[in-house]
Amino acid sequence: MEFWWFILGVAVFVPAVMAGFGLKFFLKAPEEVGFPIGFNTKRSVRNEETWKYAHRTLGKIWTVLGGIMIPVTAAAMYTARGKDMDTVGSTGAVMIVISAALMACGYALTEYLLKKKFG
Repeated sequence: MEFWWFILGVAVFVPAVMAGFGLKFFLKAPEEVGFPIGFNTKRSVRNEETWKYAHRTLGKIWTVLGGIMIPVTAAAMYTARGKDMDTVGSTGAVMIVISAALMACGYALTEYLLKKKFG
């Protein structure tokens, strides 16, 4: 059962970080354009307007996706509760991969929206 708790924590950590950074970026972009912790792409660092737009957009996306994935991950992990370690580990790994893929989709969507709005 301790393994289940550990994997639950690890699996929920990824969407929690996504939601946390999403909320942080949505509320306020890093002050310095090109700051190492931020959405740094060729389009986003053009000027302050694109920088703020990129962070606000990515922040919305990640806050929503992370907020959805936390209970989805917890529910998926609950179905593996009391099962063997392979099932618990595999369930956790699948949820981590899904959350990481959604984070990447947030990047891609933000870049697409930047291109659409700013050319």
